[in-house]
Amino acid sequence: MNHCILFSITSNLRSRPSGVHRIAHHLRTQGWNAEVIDFFYGWTLEELKELVRSRVTKNTRFFGFSWLFFSNEIKNTINPFCEWVKINYPDIIFISGGQTEQISNDIIHYHIAGYGEYALNTLLSYLFSNGKKPRFSFQTRSKTKLINAIHSYPAFPMQDPMIKYESRDFIVPGEWGRIEFSRGCKFSCKYCNFPVLGVKGDYTRTAESAREQLLHAYDNWGIEDYLVSDETFNDYTEKITKFANVVETLPWKPYFAGFIRGDLLVSRPADRHELLRMGFFSHYYGIETFNQKSAQFVGKGMKVEKIQSGLIDVKNFFKSNTPKNYYAGSMAFISGLPYETLESLESTHQWIRSNWLDQIVIASPLEINKNFTFRYSDIDENFSSYGYREMKINDIELDITKINDFYGNGGHVIWENDNMNFIQALDWAEKIRSLKIIAGHDYQRLSMGDICNILCDENGDPLPRDKKLSVTRGNSRNHWNLFLEKYKKKKLSI
Repeated sequence: MNHCILFSITSNLRSRPSGVHRIAHHLRTQGWNAEVIDFFYGWTLEELKELVRSRVTKNTRFFGFSWLFFSNEIKNTINPFCEWVKINYPDIIFISGGQTEQISNDIIHYHIAGYGEYALNTLLSYLFSNGKKPRFSFQTRSKTKLINAIHSYPAFPMQDPMIKYESRDFIVPGEWGRIEFSRGCKFSCKYCNFPVLGVKGDYTRTAESAREQLLHAYDNWGIEDYLVSDETFNDYTEKITKFANVVETLPWKPYFAGFIRGDLLVSRPADRHELLRMGFFSHYYGIETFNQKSAQFVGKGMKVEKIQSGLIDVKNFFKSNTPKNYYAGSMAFISGLPYETLESLESTHQWIRSNWLDQIVIASPLEINKNFTFRYSDIDENFSSYGYREMKINDIELDITKINDFYGNGGHVIWENDNMNFIQALDWAEKIRSLKIIAGHDYQRLSMGDICNILCDENGDPLPRDKKLSVTRGNSRNHWNLFLEKYKKKKLSI
């Protein structure tokens, strides 16, 4: 049997992302022996060497690296490991994959961008079974051969995006799972560079498949709660009802967290009852702006007053119908969208202070990317026509440290327009993020993405649901290293 090792790489160390485990399950259905190594950043180089020595056999064909976003830190971490593997196991091929382009890491042989099941099938057949050569993209700046799976090997919709963990994954009760109910988004917001936008029709998985995954994880590993990976979960009511019906057949009540479009939830009041029935209590609302003209421009044109009052009603509904701390409403804003002004940002700031301090607020300045070769947003591609100008470092006094802290590896436009510049937008985002900081302590609750992280007690065991939901950013320091060391010890003992 062909063998491969898949390394889970994410910017958030305390997380088991879904993509690598989805690919591992897919490979097993194709007859591969695929093992996932989670928490890559938590392993030392010597530990990784020990692990590889214990795993590689004559049947080991490739190492896989899964990540969502590229950074220099990832590159600098992977390269020494890959260089060692290349010297000691020269026949092993390196394949990376994720929802973005792989940039400037020549040590990787192949990269698959987008939902990659079918592209990976074709690549592995080509490499190891004399199959047909894949359609490689020429849109790359590295020696890595790139497959744009979104265009060349679309794997959406997917009726059975199953994830089944194995005993060697060492899942423990209290961890949160990941689940995918559908792929793609029916909307096409101008700031968004998600890979599959503007979908039409039913892109959901089957109810039977969802139930099978939920039951398998519960019966075997004790997983009760989930982060939902859908770009927009509440895109239509029938979808929510479909999976709420599934949940009602389960022997326990899960807790779900995911992306919820706020204007749809406001305009369709019945949906909140279906979300309540399903246990979908942690919502991430991509509000983006309370400037009416800006909202209309990006594709979210509901009257600002209506969505503001509507989301207060939504918050009150869920808080009244769920246990304490179960509802978590995260509002996300982008400062610096077209037509946004410093005055309208200040008005948004005041509304948040008056109406949403008991929940979560996330803010970031508008990011304009310039180093991708595909998957630009509409604003990325047309920023000049929307009134943005690139600021030159030597032309204006900029806080370079602040810019570098935010962007890290670069590849973005430091912009200005007639209303504000990037630094002013960044300052406003920081002002929003500091609203819950009192006497140096951050009292903001954990957002949707943070809730699913592995937060541990003093024994290194994951916190139970109720305790996790009461954690704030200021007291979220946990005994993660104990959990990590237990995990690595189990892996190295195989």
